[in-house]
Amino acid sequence: MRLLVNAIHAKAGGGVTYLLNLLPRFDGFEIHVLMSPAQSALEPLSACATLHRVELPSALPALMLWEQVRVPALFRRIGADVLLSPANYGPLAVRRQVLVMQNALSVGRIESRLRQRLYWHALSGMTRLSRAAAKGAIAVSSYVARETGGVVIPHGVDPIFSPDPAARRQDFVLAVSDLYVQKNLEALFAAELPVRILVAGGEPDPGYAAALKRRAPANVTFLGRVPQADLVGLYRHCAVFVFPSKVESFGMPLLEAMACGAPVAVARAAAMPEIAGEAALYFDPADPTDLRRAVLALLEDASLRSSLGAEAAARAREFTWEKTAARTAEVLRRCAA
Repeated sequence: MRLLVNAIHAKAGGGVTYLLNLLPRFDGFEIHVLMSPAQSALEPLSACATLHRVELPSALPALMLWEQVRVPALFRRIGADVLLSPANYGPLAVRRQVLVMQNALSVGRIESRLRQRLYWHALSGMTRLSRAAAKGAIAVSSYVARETGGVVIPHGVDPIFSPDPAARRQDFVLAVSDLYVQKNLEALFAAELPVRILVAGGEPDPGYAAALKRRAPANVTFLGRVPQADLVGLYRHCAVFVFPSKVESFGMPLLEAMACGAPVAVARAAAMPEIAGEAALYFDPADPTDLRRAVLALLEDASLRSSLGAEAAARAREFTWEKTAARTAEVLRRCAA
């Protein structure tokens, strides 16, 4: 079966992680990937797929129009059986298409800047149009499925994220996320924790990132985007992993930290309770005092940290990319038929 993957929106973060882990695990597919030369993070897919590198328009409106014309043309030219669009929306002219709902549209409700609100309105509109046109849809969590529908197929976690019995927890709190408004790092800073805070993540929204850094207290260190091997070490050595996001469609850093056995304090919001289950302490993301309570409860109780870390690692083992790939392949085959 010939599969075309519309990867032009997978620039960083969860979209790249999804494709790098999913596509090599497909059996019985001839895989073609549409991408730009600038998407160097996707180059490892050349081991399992034919890469079609094309120059893309830089402006989002032009890119969306380009996508509506050029993706169907490539779909016909290579004789594809099915199209996978892993960015909520895709070309309306391709009926044999499976959309992957990876973006929670509710972010638009907490964004106050006009340009960003317009972006989320456009994404919401294209998502709904694409959902009506495509034969299939996958939601990465039940939270997302309630917004957009689709078969719920969670992500997996790379086996490199695992506990290390020899690692010793150190005196710092870790947060991992790109610097976006919905990640709610302001609440973490307002909690006035008496411990070092390390924040690992890129800055895809430079204006917001600069403003956030100006408001950060002296005990916060921004590490930027961290290589995977170094990120594993941070998960294994942090005293507590904190995930304060207000809106999250899945939360890959949460699952990675759990897989490494980190004691987790997480917001009771969006998709996070689906992922963490009973293996974390929860707090209200709108209340920095409640966040402080949860983190201090872990910092002050070594026994609780140990037990929750073990529970987190056990729960994370339920999420595998093999399961994700097998279930996704079933949906693609049904759509192609």
